[in-house]
Amino acid sequence: MKKVLFLTLGNRDLQLPPSAKIERAIYDHFDTGNIDTQENNIIKKSDKKFIEHSRLIWENYEDCFSEVTFPMVDKSIELAGDDLQEIVIITTKQSPLDPQDCHYIALFLKKVLESRNYVVSYEPITFPPIDLGELVEFFNTLYEKYSGWSIYFGNSGGTPDMRAASHMSAMFKGVEFITLKSPNRGKEQDRVSKINNFKKQEHLVLQHIVEKMLLNYDYAGILQLPLQDDEVLLLAEYAQTRLLLDHDRLRLIIENISNSDLDIPEVFTPFELMVEVAQSARIKCKQNAYADYLWRLFSIGDNLLIPDMEIILGGKIIHNKKDGHAYWNSLLDKDPELKKYLESSTINDKPLNFNEPNAFAYVKILKYSVTNNGYIKTTTLDTLDKIIGNLRDLRNGIAHNMKGISRAMIEEKISPKLLPSDKTGIDGLNHLICSHFNLSTDKIEIYDHLNILILNRLTAV
Repeated sequence: MKKVLFLTLGNRDLQLPPSAKIERAIYDHFDTGNIDTQENNIIKKSDKKFIEHSRLIWENYEDCFSEVTFPMVDKSIELAGDDLQEIVIITTKQSPLDPQDCHYIALFLKKVLESRNYVVSYEPITFPPIDLGELVEFFNTLYEKYSGWSIYFGNSGGTPDMRAASHMSAMFKGVEFITLKSPNRGKEQDRVSKINNFKKQEHLVLQHIVEKMLLNYDYAGILQLPLQDDEVLLLAEYAQTRLLLDHDRLRLIIENISNSDLDIPEVFTPFELMVEVAQSARIKCKQNAYADYLWRLFSIGDNLLIPDMEIILGGKIIHNKKDGHAYWNSLLDKDPELKKYLESSTINDKPLNFNEPNAFAYVKILKYSVTNNGYIKTTTLDTLDKIIGNLRDLRNGIAHNMKGISRAMIEEKISPKLLPSDKTGIDGLNHLICSHFNLSTDKIEIYDHLNILILNRLTAV
């Protein structure tokens, strides 16, 4: 990968050692430096003629290039490494030139670096360097120009807004920032320059984004973020895959996760499968994905009576068209009186089709068992079945007429008389679903547990 070093320049970058042998006229353009430059001198700016002093130094390049130094630039080059394909100089060049512009320092440095056989580009900032929005756009464009390169950035020079914009624009682009400490501050071991100091800020921003996404269980969105922690990505992939009810793929993901409490059954019972669907339905509702929510409601509705059927008939409900549903019919044959009842039953004045497993047959079998065999059904069963049944026309309108769906359209079909007295609409239906499947109404259990695991992992990094 090609490597480039960006350098923002300030008025302290070009320095003149006190031992320099230089004409007095040129020396007069320098002032005593400060704590950052040790004993070196820097270009005068106290008389507000910095641009003029720097221009005259540039015009006398041949007389002083071997005497001046660029210690911060040299340190940045050292830290970036020897295999630089290009160096990009960034500084201000307004029109007209501002008294504080470092344009002539950039020209001076460019010529010095080219004499060292570096490939050098100059990217001037032609607008006031206090416009943060325009600066962010400037750096975004520059980063895009070098997309695919390994970018190092020595941004010790320039204005505070330039440094802030260079960081903001670099978010998640993998830019390596070089921070230079003052050589006169702190202990010797604390004077070392640092690289990668921006990673912590990126991580904190990502952590905040993930926290917001988890409020809406947006695991698909989390998987699109530039997260570096494999465990976090695995947990998010686990959550998204479980939300999609893709249990075969989920088992493959579990093999790479250390948390044993995330294991799932080798074979789900019908009740366990409906619990999975019910949990995912609540999330789809929270995400306002009402078409997906409705689809999951009908998945529950179509299978709602299966656990009761397996208890009543004493065997699993198996759909197998190839053998004419032989096992299903063998279960019915165990109770001749039940079979007679089914043979005499009708739906909309038509004979009941009971030779294969279906919701209409389940209803008749349950009714017969409650009446004749004293079977006790769950108290919420009829209510839940009735509410979901009332939504059937809405589902058909979506499927056959390609209609949209909204919360209001669903709630219009939910009779308040069927809900708990303190609940209404979809909230009441979700409360009823939780009651039927013995689920918490305060949290969505497995997914809230996953959210905690993800956040704990992020805050521990």
